[in-house]
Amino acid sequence: KDAEPLTAPIRAAEARFRPTGPPASPVTATHFFCWALFGGAHGEMRETLGTCLIATGAHLGMQKEMLSALRTMQGSRLGLYVREAGEGSLVRLRELFTGAEGRCHVAGGYAGREGELWLARVLPSPAPDIEHGVVFTMPYVILEPGPEQWERALRETAGSMDSAAAYERLMK
Repeated sequence: KDAEPLTAPIRAAEARFRPTGPPASPVTATHFFCWALFGGAHGEMRETLGTCLIATGAHLGMQKEMLSALRTMQGSRLGLYVREAGEGSLVRLRELFTGAEGRCHVAGGYAGREGELWLARVLPSPAPDIEHGVVFTMPYVILEPGPEQWERALRETAGSMDSAAAYERLMK
């Protein structure tokens, strides 16, 4: 009952974006789950289920490794990436709007093709001795519009706001 202000909007979004079909939803369960826990902010404090778990976890005896993983997930967001090159079992991604580049392991196994535009949630390295990030969700391959149109649309959406902050908020 106490979580109703957080769970009601998630249930409404699930009914809209994860319908049982037909037609089937293009939103995967993993993408929806990540949004529901870590992106679907509600209320005056813009809380998520993830921020609530983090705030209460230590008091409830949650292990520090689990809290660390929750903080990493809470800090993550979707991004638009150009798949640049394959490097063995890793892929090199360049974030379309920020230009940030990095090597990543794709948890879902899809290696893609050079030049593809991906919508994905990329997490930082899972351990200090690992030099690459992890594409946590199966990437959506965006066929159209192309990168130039997306960059233009993102800049127009930002308007007079700081464009980096606007992009972060939009992708969260």
